[in-house]
Amino acid sequence: MAMESITKKRKIAEEKRKFNIQWTEKYFVTELFGNITCLICNDKISVCKEYNVRRHYVSKHESEYQTFNEERRKTKIEELTKAISSQQANLQKHIVKSGTCTKVSYLIAEKLAKKGKPLIDGELIKECIVIAFNEYCPDKVNLVKEACLSHQTIGRRIDDLGDNIEGILKDKLSACVLYSLALDESIDQSDTAQLVIFIRGIDENFNIIEEMLDLCHIKGTTRGKDIYEIVNLSLDKFNIDRKNIYSITTDGAPALTGQHNGFSSLFKESVDHEILSYHCLIHQQQLCAQKLNMKHLMTDLVKAVNFIRSRGLNHREFKAFLDEVGSEYEDVVYFSKVRWLSKAATLKRFQLLLPEIKVFLEKKKQNVDFLENEEWLNDLSFFVDITEVLAELNLHLQGKDQLCSSMFERITSFTKKLELFIAQLKAGKIVHFRSLSEREKKFSVNYEKYTKLCEDLLGEFTIRFSDLRKIEIELKLFSDPFSFEYDKAPVEYQLELVELQSREGLKTFHRENTLPSFYKKLHSLKNEFNQILNLSRKLLCMWGSTYSCEQFFSSMKNIKTAERNRLTDRHLANILRIKNASFDANIENIMAGRQSQKSH
Repeated sequence: MAMESITKKRKIAEEKRKFNIQWTEKYFVTELFGNITCLICNDKISVCKEYNVRRHYVSKHESEYQTFNEERRKTKIEELTKAISSQQANLQKHIVKSGTCTKVSYLIAEKLAKKGKPLIDGELIKECIVIAFNEYCPDKVNLVKEACLSHQTIGRRIDDLGDNIEGILKDKLSACVLYSLALDESIDQSDTAQLVIFIRGIDENFNIIEEMLDLCHIKGTTRGKDIYEIVNLSLDKFNIDRKNIYSITTDGAPALTGQHNGFSSLFKESVDHEILSYHCLIHQQQLCAQKLNMKHLMTDLVKAVNFIRSRGLNHREFKAFLDEVGSEYEDVVYFSKVRWLSKAATLKRFQLLLPEIKVFLEKKKQNVDFLENEEWLNDLSFFVDITEVLAELNLHLQGKDQLCSSMFERITSFTKKLELFIAQLKAGKIVHFRSLSEREKKFSVNYEKYTKLCEDLLGEFTIRFSDLRKIEIELKLFSDPFSFEYDKAPVEYQLELVELQSREGLKTFHRENTLPSFYKKLHSLKNEFNQILNLSRKLLCMWGSTYSCEQFFSSMKNIKTAERNRLTDRHLANILRIKNASFDANIENIMAGRQSQKSH
């Protein structure tokens, strides 16, 4: 069977024709950016062949230039070449200027997001810059006017920045070998349930990353099953391997911690390795503090504070009265159950302003019998002292980059203080209760009553933190391997502890540096302390609280307010991602894939 011949279509690019410099003098053409361009009319000649070049010249320009002698042709070619070079330079300046305007819009959008300001503030910023440029350098004001800072542009810029940070985060997380999650859920201004997931990861070289993984918008129910499905989608989006997740910390809500249908239970059932799950230590500390029965005291105190603060006239008169008597303090403090340190602050200020409050309430014909009750005043002094110690503990537990081991040490320290208080109260001593000690000098004190309150508080701390005490040995070994008795350590760590405790240089380094720095140093000693290093990786990446989540929701409520309740979920998520990220977006990379636009 005869085969038909198939002719392959010839491609001009494959012929690799070259520009002949003699064509410039003969036909007024030059080569620009790989294209043959006519110097006279700036038309491009598609095919690099002398026939095509000559045809263009003969058909369009020969009649005008054929009478030029050689010298005149050279002069004309130089003029045309300079003109086209000038055009190219101006075009390049315009491109650079447009790129600068675009970069400025990204930088301003980034700053607005980090400060949580409305998108429309970009237009105000532009107006302010124009005013400043009109005064300082009027000739440059057009540069500012070309920058596009409308709220739509700022919104797009923020989305670009958020997506870029998300991409960088994916790359950083891909290098980690262990992860821990912290989750919390809250309702925003438009009644959308927002689930925030924070992640802490650690790589082989003990570099730790702590970032917001995702903000998930829940439009329907918020059951444990719903949260489980949403978290899985987020883990898939960031390519997080579930077998490398070591622990989960939540705020203790039933949907997150339910024994059978809570998120933690469902998640642990879905993996084939043990995952530690904990209730936020700060929340547990607050729940323990509620064990102190202060209802009788707080009822009277809050009623008096609300009488002063909730009525405008009373509040103004009270502040004027304090100013008149020369008080050191300007006002009483409102009590709020949701604020961690509110109770201690309210009690302390009330005690400090007690004489002034009593006089003011008497003037207003309010009942002040409780302020003349010596037992009530003793209770006030005791609760001022004990809540001050609790507030101090709470402050120590707050903050980012907190290690679970250091938080547990603070809780252990507090329980030992309670044991000391109990022993001293039983012996009739109250040296560590400053306010109550002052009362004791003039009035009798019911030691048994306050001993019982401290015992109840200690019991609550013992019960609530029992889960964490299951790994108490590991936490102590991790915190101070040099003072831990090696014969009491788990078998797998004993030989390495003996070796480690004999290294004086490492002991000095441990004493003078942070735990992450110490274990990074230990890792540099290849294959010497593998068991201890494996344990340290787990505990370094473990969350002790959902403080980052709480701080995140505080920012969210300041951004999505009643006035900005139409802020889209995408904009909200990206604003918060930019605001909370520990690193900046790569604006140069973003601009490389964007066309520069200027304001019209």
